[in-house]
Amino acid sequence: MPGKILIIEDEKRLRTNLKLLLTSEGYTVATAADGEEGLAYLQQEPGDLVITDIMMGEVNGFQVLEYIAKHTPETLVIVITGFASTESVVEALRKGAYDYIAKPFEIEMILISIERALERVRMQRELKGYVEALEQRVAERTRDLAATNAKLHASLEELQATQEHLIQTEKLSALGELISGFAHEVNNPLSTVLGYAELLTTFEECSSEVHSILEKVCQEAMRCHRIVQNLLSFARKRKPTKDYIDITTICRKTLDLLVY
Repeated sequence: MPGKILIIEDEKRLRTNLKLLLTSEGYTVATAADGEEGLAYLQQEPGDLVITDIMMGEVNGFQVLEYIAKHTPETLVIVITGFASTESVVEALRKGAYDYIAKPFEIEMILISIERALERVRMQRELKGYVEALEQRVAERTRDLAATNAKLHASLEELQATQEHLIQTEKLSALGELISGFAHEVNNPLSTVLGYAELLTTFEECSSEVHSILEKVCQEAMRCHRIVQNLLSFARKRKPTKDYIDITTICRKTLDLLVY
């Protein structure tokens, strides 16, 4: 696959020939004459692949490997050197080199290594893209799930509030039926007490003291009768209507219900 390659090589002839070869293969190629120049280029434009010599001036290939591993780990490195040794191979691979090629090398060898390295870069980028897309989808699904949970929680609270309201309504309905039955049961004996008390007050044989007591009984009986009527009015089921009312009377009836 076409890619951006940086060649860091202090041998000018090899550097130039490699650039011409790789450019003819369709790659975008930049060059640096030493490690210091190569690091300066990498700071501006990392690229896909670096081909670097090991033995150079103040900044060698190992230092280039360390910089890339720290700052641009997605960039692969192929090490080429004319001073190949087991120690340098181990050190280069330990510092993250993708491949190690000793000079002189066959052109086919370097081309195969470059092709494999760039294919790995492509696969890594595709994998990274897949991971990022997956993370984005997970984040979106997580937000959607959180929103759904919030709606469900709100619906549950609303349902619980409605259930409590219905339960309270049923309690009030049952209480109204109980009050209605109680008021009817009390009203009958109360009417008898009130009737006999009023009848007794008409007897001439009653002394003033007894007459006063009977009037007190009548007053309290009438008071109980009004309370019973208020309870019946409260418990009676009827459709709401609009009418002119005496607010004072309503307040007094309400106070009678709440007096105790």
